Amino acid sequence: MPASASASASHSASAPGAARAARSGVPRALPAGASLPGVRWLRSSHSTGMNNCVETACPGSGPCVGLVAVRDSKRVPGPAVLFAPGAWRDFLDSLG
Repeated sequence: MPASASASASHSASAPGAARAARSGVPRALPAGASLPGVRWLRSSHSTGMNNCVETACPGSGPCVGLVAVRDSKRVPGPAVLFAPGAWRDFLDSLG
């Protein structure tokens, strides 16, 4: 995870606040237990049975609409990190 994403995890208090920050291009943590209505989480078809992967979702409503949510597949009820679509594309492009 980029340093900015881990550093921002402790600064997020609410879904609307996290969404505002993520839209500015800085990944932000969505607190554990925060609701993402209408979300369908997707896991990569390249993931293995070891569950060492992340799941992504694009919230269709609520304060996080238009952002990319990412969570640890092993910690489903845990927090998610929100990315602006461009920041998520930049991250994926950096993986090569």
